[in-house]
Amino acid sequence: MISANIERSVFSVRQAVTEIRALIRWIKQKKGEKVILVGVSLGGLITNLVATAEEYADAVISIMYANSLSYAVWHTPIGKYIKQDLQNNGVTYDMLKEYWKMLEPISQKPKIDRNRILFIAGRYNQYVHFEDVLALQQAWDIPNFLSYHCGHSVIIFHHKKSLKMCYLYTFITIEECIILLLLFVLLWIGGAIVLLIDRKNSASKWASSVAFVGGTGGLSVVIEENMLPYSASSTVVKLIIDLLSFICHYVTPYAFLMFSITYSGLISPIYQKRLAYILFIPILFMAIKYPIYPIYIVPYHIALWWVVPYILFGVCLLLFAYMKETHPILKRNRFFTNLVFIPPILFAVTTNYILRAFGNHDSWRYNTNIIIMSFIFFIVALFKYGLLHIRLNVHRLYWKQSMQSIFTGTAMLNHKLKNDINKLQLFCHTIEQYANERNDDDMLTNIQNMKSTIERLQLTLSDFQSKITIRSSEKKRENIAEIMEESILSLHPMLQQIQIQKNYDRPIVLYCDKQQLKEVFTNMIVNAIEAMPNGGTIKINFQENFRYYMIQISDTGTGIDKQTLPHIFEPFFTTKRNKSQNYGIGLAYCCYVVQQHGGFIEVESAKCGTTFSLKFPKYSFLK
Repeated sequence: MISANIERSVFSVRQAVTEIRALIRWIKQKKGEKVILVGVSLGGLITNLVATAEEYADAVISIMYANSLSYAVWHTPIGKYIKQDLQNNGVTYDMLKEYWKMLEPISQKPKIDRNRILFIAGRYNQYVHFEDVLALQQAWDIPNFLSYHCGHSVIIFHHKKSLKMCYLYTFITIEECIILLLLFVLLWIGGAIVLLIDRKNSASKWASSVAFVGGTGGLSVVIEENMLPYSASSTVVKLIIDLLSFICHYVTPYAFLMFSITYSGLISPIYQKRLAYILFIPILFMAIKYPIYPIYIVPYHIALWWVVPYILFGVCLLLFAYMKETHPILKRNRFFTNLVFIPPILFAVTTNYILRAFGNHDSWRYNTNIIIMSFIFFIVALFKYGLLHIRLNVHRLYWKQSMQSIFTGTAMLNHKLKNDINKLQLFCHTIEQYANERNDDDMLTNIQNMKSTIERLQLTLSDFQSKITIRSSEKKRENIAEIMEESILSLHPMLQQIQIQKNYDRPIVLYCDKQQLKEVFTNMIVNAIEAMPNGGTIKINFQENFRYYMIQISDTGTGIDKQTLPHIFEPFFTTKRNKSQNYGIGLAYCCYVVQQHGGFIEVESAKCGTTFSLKFPKYSFLK
């Protein structure tokens, strides 16, 4: 193969590499089995060259290998006669190095995982010098490197031991399999938690999708290392492995971008659905151009052109939405959500795509550490601060259930009291007849007092029932300014000492229940009036930002103290003096109705007055 004919030597080596690559692909396609390349001496040089061109070899073992063929010919006994012929024809060492530079593995990087490469060398090898061997090992940064105090032929006497070491050093360890399996389980648990808590939220669906498809990468490696070698139907198992790898490589960036689009709330839901189809086109292209059968190839240099923009654009959306957020609770929620998603996805796109495109195929192993740390942070932040609005939604669900329970329980109590009152009325009527027959004036006076008390009790129950009864929602598009004007008009007798300042510069049209919002506005204005017993000013202001329509109702009263403020939305909590007519239901009802419309209420209070801000999302993603 190697001779003084420089061109023929190059052709022979290239031919050997080409034929070995063809054999590898034939085995993979027809047999679906693992391929381990073992090269000794000059064969080690060939296997190393194959490793720089062929990514489908499962492992490469080079024993007593050479790195520089020109060096071996010129400086070792094995090339003594070739060197003489070359010198006779006027070829110098520098000229030979230039001619055979393409035959040096050190000039390129391996295309297979460097952890699947095993180098074995002899420190006293006179045919392949140890410094030449060490140069390649250091250039490729091969961790599995065995050196013996021996010469070139010692491998013959230790071939069984060497082959055993080949298996131990070139395949993924049990510990690594456990870590990858743990990675898969953690990602799927995280995705399941998000999906189960808030399965109706589109952002939560896409977030769980990121976790699910991202976890398939670790699962594919575990199956490949633990099931494929022992499977009777290796072709089917290999197809499953390639499918899982395809999903991890291509669907994960797509799912992350869709999550960023839906969670940011910057794009209308109508356009979100259209983008979901448009952004899927690169995945279809990769599936058609590079199918998973019969041979699955990941062209990282091509995938970079769309995967990296997907990830970067998604990250920018999340950061922009965080900066634009004004609500303090939601802003904090976005901050922790970004911390959970952005660092791992940027790290993954670097190790899984960018570094691989430049020849570093084992960098993906470092993903496990950052994902495990992100999962721990995810669990802590989820229950302590809230992520993806999940904690907020859990709180709203609890609030909704509590309010419904209160309204249902109170209605049942009201019904029972009415029945007992009817019985009291019947007893009063019977006793009154008896008192009339006996002309007992004292008893008749007491009976009249009892009847007056029963009537007042009936009025109180009727008034209370009207405040806790929630009608079925009848939503349609309504002009909020018109509803506000009707609410103000209904309170005209109470506004004698009150000045109303209105700013409807931002017209608001909502899909809402008109009667329910009218009751909310009325309650808010009544509270403002009662907060100003000596008169004052109520300001009503309509505003909007990129996400919310805002309705602000402000008064110039004495404000709400800090101890009372956290409790004002609690059912039956009231600070008003006339507690016989105020049951502490008004603000609780307002909060319930606004939340039923997908919004929330903010309160700001000082000694100079209180401002209630009702916020309704333009694109309702908070269910």
